[in-house]
Amino acid sequence: MRQACELNLFHRYTTIPGEHHTCSSGYSIGMKIYNFDEVSQHDDPNNGGYWVIIDSYVLDLSLFLQHHPSGARKILQRRKKSVDISSNFLDHFPHTVRAFRKACRDYDKTQKIVTLKFDEVPNFEVSIIGKVKSSR
Repeated sequence: MRQACELNLFHRYTTIPGEHHTCSSGYSIGMKIYNFDEVSQHDDPNNGGYWVIIDSYVLDLSLFLQHHPSGARKILQRRKKSVDISSNFLDHFPHTVRAFRKACRDYDKTQKIVTLKFDEVPNFEVSIIGKVKSSR
């Protein structure tokens, strides 16, 4: 069952509740773990998805890409350099960063996909779909 949560006036996100089980490696059972190569293969929003890494979380930007307020070009250029675009993320508005951090906590807690929807650009969504095992 999905639960809608209000974060603030700017952001609305959806979580799917789940159980939290931790294994000896520190990752939770049920948490989807990817490696950099798996994420980098998803580079086409129309064929397999468009994934990036931010702070070890794997995000699916397939629906978001064309609706980014600064345009898709900025994200496409950043991702060409590296699938991990964490350093660019700090340039976003504080309410965007707060919404992302909250969604990350929800992902860690539920171990289920968390979808962020932003009221200021309602035609897109970003989904946290997993984590990367280790950084490069």
